Amino acid sequence: DKKTYDNFKGLNSAVPDLSTLKFIKGEAPEEPTTGPIVILTWAKYAKGDYRTMVHFSFLMRALPGLRVVGVSCDPAEEDATAMLKKMDTPMPTQSIDLLVFDMSLAFDEGKKVKDAIIGAVGGSLAPGRALLYIDGELKWQEQFTAGWALKDGQFGEQCALALAGEPLIANGEPPAEEEGDEDEEE
Repeated sequence: DKKTYDNFKGLNSAVPDLSTLKFIKGEAPEEPTTGPIVILTWAKYAKGDYRTMVHFSFLMRALPGLRVVGVSCDPAEEDATAMLKKMDTPMPTQSIDLLVFDMSLAFDEGKKVKDAIIGAVGGSLAPGRALLYIDGELKWQEQFTAGWALKDGQFGEQCALALAGEPLIANGEPPAEEEGDEDEEE
């Protein structure tokens, strides 16, 4: 189930301190605790996520004013900066006409932003995770993969609602897990 439910772990947690990021393309957003801002994790090694970055670039074009910060999960800064060499090139094997990154891109020196996010939401932080913060608080998250694209989820619509100052879609509580039939021991 890919839905974001109303009680997801990390809901209302604070946007991480972005001052520790080393920007390799673009600049740090002004006032990250005001209005909507998206943190999108990415990595050069995660080739399936290149489309996600292109899709977010198109979302930014469709929603002027949407601020997206791409935070690299690459282990070394050289890996992150190598991604810039691929910018503005076609990638037909990935079904990408032109690899574009409209968002600012940053390397997470010391993994401080990653650690802050994991501390809030738990688990691990894989490339393709998008987190929507509104006025400094986490309100939505989705994990995108080669099999789950931006168009498949509710993230784009949530960003449009956030920019318009409208309430986000609420999916309620997650459905109760059904207990399987267990064999009784005799």
